[in-house]
Amino acid sequence: MWLAEHAVHDNDDADYVWLDVFLKFEQLASYARWKINDDRGFRGIEQVEVRSANAVVHLSSSNQDQILSVQRHYGVWGLYAEPGRDCGLLTGHPPRLQPDLHSVIAELDETYFRPQGTSLDALAKKLRSGTRCSLHLEPRENREPALVATAAMLKPNFPPEAYKRFQRHILWNEGVPLDSTEGRQKLLSEVMGNIKWAGDRGAHGLDELKLLEAAVRKAGHKSVAAVLHDIVVVESFLAPAVAAFDFLLGGQGRNLKELGKELGEHWRGARFDAHLDEFLGQQQEIQKACNDEAAAGLWARAAKELGRHRFSELLATLVDLNTRIMEDRNQGAPWVKITNGTIRVDYRDRTGGLPGGREAANLWLHDYYLTPLASLTQEMA
Repeated sequence: MWLAEHAVHDNDDADYVWLDVFLKFEQLASYARWKINDDRGFRGIEQVEVRSANAVVHLSSSNQDQILSVQRHYGVWGLYAEPGRDCGLLTGHPPRLQPDLHSVIAELDETYFRPQGTSLDALAKKLRSGTRCSLHLEPRENREPALVATAAMLKPNFPPEAYKRFQRHILWNEGVPLDSTEGRQKLLSEVMGNIKWAGDRGAHGLDELKLLEAAVRKAGHKSVAAVLHDIVVVESFLAPAVAAFDFLLGGQGRNLKELGKELGEHWRGARFDAHLDEFLGQQQEIQKACNDEAAAGLWARAAKELGRHRFSELLATLVDLNTRIMEDRNQGAPWVKITNGTIRVDYRDRTGGLPGGREAANLWLHDYYLTPLASLTQEMA
C-alpha cells in the first residue's frame, strides 16, 4: 500500500496506479517466497514455480505476467483491501495506510532494504505504473537487492515495533471507526494469549473450545463466554451430523436401515445428547439463520434422533434436509435419494473415514475465525 501511494504522481489515475503497483509487488513477494524462502504456502505458486525456471522473470499487470488468472481482482480486493479497512490498517479510497503505520514502514526500510543497498523509495520507482519490470532470480550473485530484502521481510521476524502496531490494528481493532465486535475481539485475543490457546480442532476438538470458554468466563467476560458456549452447543450436533451425512454419501446402493445399524455399532456408547435441550432451545435463532421454518424443524428432528441413537432415522432426516436445502438453492438437485429403502448417491464432495464414537461426540468442525485469531495472537505475542 505504501509503495503504491509513493508511486502516484500528481496527474496520475490514482486507482489505476495503486492497483498496478500492488499487483507487481504481489508478484515480487511471491517470487521471493518461493525462490529464496522455499515457501509454497501462497496463491499462484504453480505459475511462480514454472516461471522461476528462468533466470529472469517480469513483473506487470498484463495477463502474461499475472500469477493468477484473476489476480487483478482476486488477489487485491478479496484478500487485502477489504480486510485491511476492516481492521483499521487502511483508510480512504484508494486505500491508504493509517498515518501511525508510517513509522513501521521506516523501520522495515532500515531493517531489510538499506542493508541490501536499496530502499523502499527505490522499489516504488521500479514498480512505477506503466512499466514492465525485469527481475533477476539467477545467478544468486545477480539477484535484485529488492528481491532479497523482500524475502527477508516476509519471514516471521518483524521488528518489535511492527508487531506492536499490527497487534493494535489487527487484533485489537484500534483505529477502526466502527468496531463491529465492540471490543470483544480484543478481550478474546488477550485471553487466548494468557492461556496459550491453540484452537486445535483436530486433536482436542470441542474440549479445546470448552477450555477457551472456561477461561473467558473466569476472566469475567460472561457475554463472550455465552457466545462460545452457544458454539459448543451447535457444534456438538452439527459436526457429528456432517460426519453421519458423509458416511451416508459413501453408502451407494446400500440399504438405509443396514447403514444406520452399522453407524450405531460404530458410535456405540457415544453421548450426543449432552446439549440436546439447549440446541432445541435455539430453534428461533436456527430458523432465522435458515430463513426457513421447515428446514429448522428438520434440524431439530435430526438433533433428537442423533441424541437418542436412532441412526437410521437420522440418516433419512439428513436426506430430507439436503433435499430441502438444495430446493431452496434455485431448485437444485439433491445429492442423495432413498428409493425403496436403497441409497442412491448423485453427488459427493467429501472424503475421509468415519470417526469413532468418542471422537464424533467431541468433533469441532466450523472454525468461526477463532483459529486464525489464535494463530495471530501467538505470532504477535
